[in-house]
Amino acid sequence: MGYKITIIIPVYNAEKTLERAIDSIINQSFDFNDIELILIDDNSNDGSREIINKYSEKYENVIKYFLEKNSGGPSKPRNIAIEKATGKYLMFMDNDDKLDSDYCETLFNAIDEEKADVVRCRYSYKFLDGVYSRPDASKERTILTNVIESGYPMWASIFNTKFIQQNNIRCPLCLAEDGYFTIVAYTKANKIIYLPNYYGYIHTVESEGVQSLGHTTKLNNFERVFEGYDLTIRYLEENNYDASYFFNNKIPRLYNAFFKFVGTKEEKIQILSMIRDYQLNYNYQINVPLLPWRILNNFVLNKKWTISIFICRIASVVYNHRNLKNFIFKRNFNLKFISKN
Repeated sequence: MGYKITIIIPVYNAEKTLERAIDSIINQSFDFNDIELILIDDNSNDGSREIINKYSEKYENVIKYFLEKNSGGPSKPRNIAIEKATGKYLMFMDNDDKLDSDYCETLFNAIDEEKADVVRCRYSYKFLDGVYSRPDASKERTILTNVIESGYPMWASIFNTKFIQQNNIRCPLCLAEDGYFTIVAYTKANKIIYLPNYYGYIHTVESEGVQSLGHTTKLNNFERVFEGYDLTIRYLEENNYDASYFFNNKIPRLYNAFFKFVGTKEEKIQILSMIRDYQLNYNYQINVPLLPWRILNNFVLNKKWTISIFICRIASVVYNHRNLKNFIFKRNFNLKFISKN
């Protein structure tokens, strides 16, 4: 059977939200019989496997794969699914996210009618108290510029499958793989369509207890993130794109990850040293976008480890307090309430 769309979901310990994600695909206005849904379980240890089996037994177009050993991230599951995909077009989804009912129809019509390689739409943010949208900050710039500067996630897009497969575009086996994949795909694409007024993808900010594919914030995970950033920056440089915005935009994200890290003082200094080295390894002017992170970063660059760790300890109290963190997130990004969940 020739499917029109293949949707890929890497799964890890998602028993609380996986059914909601799958049901949002089944209940699309787009005929579910025209969708190939590939679920790849990354050796979950909860009830995710049973959920996957239930849907694959009920629907012949739900394809299941179970990895015998956990890969530590979504790259390997996604790459396997890309190889197996038979749909004309390709979508990616996280196991705790959700699609609006007309998402597949809207993106399919756009890419099919325009004969594009990639179509991207907007996405909303799901918190426990409701769904929020973010104003479009990209009106004065092209979608390609925004992708290069930020490294967008792989979801909220539809790709031509032949374009992805023939150009051998895959996720690197590290973390921060989303940014690399989208930047490579968008820079190689001959035609990109952007839907600035359509918010069809609902991204879960508060994951209701679901463990991410990257698992916890571990020491070695930072090394894998730096590997992903380095691959992306090198790719941009080798293809004559300005990587300075991407380079600077990732510095606050590194600190946000550090705020979740639990370890010894020596381990914390080791990670802060890696953040410092990341910045000094490239010949870019350091320009951290946000003032609080800029202040912290100055201490790190000057190896003021004690005060840096103290500031991070205060920041982690805020970051790990749900209401405070959400308030700051919504305010920083000027999020607007759309609806209840």
